[in-house]
Amino acid sequence: MSDVKNWNRLDEILYRADDGLTVYVYRVDKRGRRQGSYLLRTHPYPGLLDTLRDQYGGGDFSILIRDGNTMVLSGTFGVEGIRNRPQKWSW
Repeated sequence: MSDVKNWNRLDEILYRADDGLTVYVYRVDKRGRRQGSYLLRTHPYPGLLDTLRDQYGGGDFSILIRDGNTMVLSGTFGVEGIRNRPQKWSW
């Protein structure tokens, strides 16, 4: 997974929410390879990781951030998922 430097850089970019940048998010398989076409194409915004957790169930994602033809950040980031199934309680 991504190191602390990449996490800090991602956090900085998302917090700034620069509309001149484009974020591409891909699902990553167990071998660390990007899967198919992107899941999400958007501008950076502070709640992106929450979106990946809540709407895509978390997991490993390849996140590419571009400024036109220039790559600003590229890395694989693990996002903790949410439990989608209700838990069964026994008394």
